[in-house]
Amino acid sequence: MDAIYITWDTAVLVLLFIIFGYGFILGQNQTVKLLLCLYISILVADGLASLVQTFIISPSPGFAMLWAGYEEIIVKIVRLLFFITGFFLFTIKSGFHVRLEKHTHSGTQIGIHAVFSLCVAILFLSTVFIYFAGNSFVEGLAYEYTAAFYERSLVVQILVKYYEIWFSFPAIFFLIVSHFLSPEK
Repeated sequence: MDAIYITWDTAVLVLLFIIFGYGFILGQNQTVKLLLCLYISILVADGLASLVQTFIISPSPGFAMLWAGYEEIIVKIVRLLFFITGFFLFTIKSGFHVRLEKHTHSGTQIGIHAVFSLCVAILFLSTVFIYFAGNSFVEGLAYEYTAAFYERSLVVQILVKYYEIWFSFPAIFFLIVSHFLSPEK
């Protein structure tokens, strides 16, 4: 019997498919809400992590003595924790509701929902991988990506190298859907 080897590409694609499926199960309105929560969480995580670095980690001599040489790792962890915590809190407790109009063709509606679900999955994973590197979505790639799985996974390389696309495409797609497809009357 042949052994099945799981590569980083396989693991990332499976995770991408699970998040895509979750978005598809939630429905189109909730998937767009997830997308909005992702954007808010990215901005909050970057802002708060920058504040923590600027006002707590960098100027504190006690912190420098205690965690000497690990400041970048601590900022990575803080940014990732702020992002994941923010995403879950905004998703569960946000005070906004999304209601998109229904479109005339069910195939078109399913296609739009699939693209929104894919956007959620790609944006979530690319953000996590960007934060693993210690980088910021807003500030850009300040550090070279050196994680072992980055070198071994073409999918992770695509998610990280083209993060500007994954960050901007959902907003552009939302504008296209909002303006060029006619809603049901």
